[in-house]
Formats: sequence, C-alpha cells, structure tokens
Amino acid sequence: ATAKSVRPEMSFKLCPPSPPTDPTVRHIHPPAGSAKENSMSKPKLIIIGGGAAGLTLARDKQLTAAADVTLIDAKPFLEFTPYALRAAVQPEWGAKHVVYNYCVPGATLKVGSVAEVDAVANVVRMEDGATLPFDHLVVASGSSSHSAVSKTSPQCPSVAARVDEYKAAYEELSQVQHVLVVGGGTTAVEWAAEVKSAFPDKQVTMVHSGPALLHFLKKTSSNKAHKFMDKHGVKVILNDKVHAEDGSSGPWATEKGVPIPSGKAYLMTGVKPNTKFMPSSAVDDKGQIKVDDSLALSPQIGSKNPIYAVGDCSNSKDAKMWYAAGAQANWLKVSLLNDISQKKGKKRLYKPAAPGPNPPVQVITLGPADGIMQTPLGVFGGWLPRKMKSAGTPGSMMMSIAESFRGG
Repeated sequence: ATAKSVRPEMSFKLCPPSPPTDPTVRHIHPPAGSAKENSMSKPKLIIIGGGAAGLTLARDKQLTAAADVTLIDAKPFLEFTPYALRAAVQPEWGAKHVVYNYCVPGATLKVGSVAEVDAVANVVRMEDGATLPFDHLVVASGSSSHSAVSKTSPQCPSVAARVDEYKAAYEELSQVQHVLVVGGGTTAVEWAAEVKSAFPDKQVTMVHSGPALLHFLKKTSSNKAHKFMDKHGVKVILNDKVHAEDGSSGPWATEKGVPIPSGKAYLMTGVKPNTKFMPSSAVDDKGQIKVDDSLALSPQIGSKNPIYAVGDCSNSKDAKMWYAAGAQANWLKVSLLNDISQKKGKKRLYKPAAPGPNPPVQVITLGPADGIMQTPLGVFGGWLPRKMKSAGTPGSMMMSIAESFRGG
C-alpha cells in the first residue's frame, strides 16, 4: 500500500488556570470519575518534555481520554522561548507573558530529570530513582542553548525563580558598558537588537565566523540585518572567531587578532539536543534522535509499540522552530490514537510544516519596533514582521500562541 503524506495543522487550545504550586507529581484538572480507575483501564502514554510539542500532546482531550498520559519535564513550568530574549531586557513584561505554570487537563505532571529510556523493559527511569512504565512513548525533550538568557536551565525550580533570572540578567546587562555577542544567526541577531533597543548607548560587538549575518537566508534579509546594526552602531566582525565563555568579562581577541574590550559575553551559537538519556544507537552524530518519515525512531530500540520523537530533539526534516514542533505534535496525535486503539492501516507519513534547515517563511525581530520577514514573495521589514512575531505587539501571531499555553 502507498503511504499517505499529510501536512499538519496548528491548533493551540486555551486552558483554564492551574494551581501555581510545584509538587513533584500531580494531576492537574483530572477528568470526571476516579483517576485510579481511569489509569488502570487505559494504556500508559509517557511524553518526555513540556515544550511546544510535548505540551500540545499532553493537553489533547482525545489522547487523555484514550490513555493514561504522563508529562515529564525537569521544571514545573513552560517558558515560551521565542520571547525569552525580550524578557531579559524587560523582566516585568516577561513575568506576565513568557513563563507559565503547566496546564495539562486530565494528565499527570512528573517534575524531574530522565536518567534513561529502557525500551526493552518499556520503562522510563528517573534520576530521583522512580521507574515509570509505558505502553507508548513520545520524546519531545527539546534542546539546550549555550546562554541562559535565551533558555532556562532544567534546574530552574519555579516561575518565580525564572523571573528572578530575568531580573538578574537585566541588572548584569545594565552594569556593563560593552556587550560581546558571539554568533551571527537568528538568536544572535535578535539579542544584539534587543540590547541596542533597550540600551541605545551601550557598545555592542558581534563576532561571526560566517561571511554575513543571517548568511543562510536571502541576501536581502542579511542586508536588512546589517543595515539595522550599522544604523544602531553595532560593530560586526565577520569571517573570524573569538573564544569567549558565556558570561565571561574579557577582554578578548579574535583569532585574527582583533581586540575586543571588556564587558559581558553572550554565546549565541546554536543549541544542543536534550537526548543524553537515550541509547547511543538511537541518536546521530549531532545528538539528535533518528526518526523516519512517520516521526518514529529508526531503527526502533526494542519497544513493542513505536516510539516517536518530535521537535528539536529529533533529526526530522523540519526546521527547529516552535511552530514546527507544535505542528508535528498535532499531526502525530492521529498516529498515537491509531497505536493506542491498535488500528491497522496505511502508514502515515509526515509532510514537514517548515522544511528545514531554512523554511520558506522566517520572521526575525529587531527589537520591539522592527523586524525581518522572509517569504517566497519577498522580504519585508517594519510593521509586518512586528505584527507577526514581536512580543510587544498586542494581537501578534506569536503572542496569541504564547497566551494559548497559559496555565496559571
């Protein structure tokens, strides 16, 4: 039979507020009836990771009706990472719009770090010693960045603690005269723009090993980034490298000998998949979980049912974006329901929502008042990308997505 390729649709549903407490394990808004009776009569679905993909699946009513769903995350809250950079220069705003207590109606939240996935025994072993059996498993563990500014550490214990981190980052930034941004991709460009927009008098230097900022995008997009940096007095050093640890104070010098004054360094050079708990046979040389066109592990690692991986932790053909992770989760729901009900049929093939590594539509913010939007029809700046993504714009597409995850 011919496999069917299906393009996913995005669907982020609003959820009632959850209690702002942080116990290690809890049921949040349990379904009607006895939770014990429900869990004993249904297969167990474990979801590792509470980002865009994991939370979308854990909150799906059909899945929580069909299975006993447990969401595992190292922290008890969601951070909407596309807005984390803005929160570091506007911490009070970040407290309202970037971090939320988890809201997973009808599911169990397990707060802790995964030590091992044992697919032969069909269990997830936790670092706290707990062993969680599963019938079905989805790994949506995301990735970690080099800088705590752009993404919280797994050890952060609460929303309040993350807000304190935003405030500390703002205070540290306020006290230095010079900022070194290492990198020239999307995160580096957005962070340099946020710093300059919040602190116009601060000196900012960018060091990028590539030939241009955003060199992987169209030349027009790259030129717009350079024009913004030139206009705001950001010094950009290209085709060179600097060895600076995140948070270090310098002074530094590039490999070509260009001196860089003391200040504070921010390492914005990519992310690392959170997959250390997976068997080595399941990951590639980049640390990403190997999946096939159905988002199932390829090869499978011993479980009686398919194990799936979605989002940043997998080597799927989508770009590593919030939109793509959520789209994968919405598509995967049908495959999970088929597996849970043991429904036989054609193998479903996922059609990337944002083909990577450079999807046709990309939006980069340049502070709260400007941005770059690249589409097949052209490259746009000004109000359009700001309306699409900017955290400071009421009714923006990204703001709507962020608010849809609110839990309390």
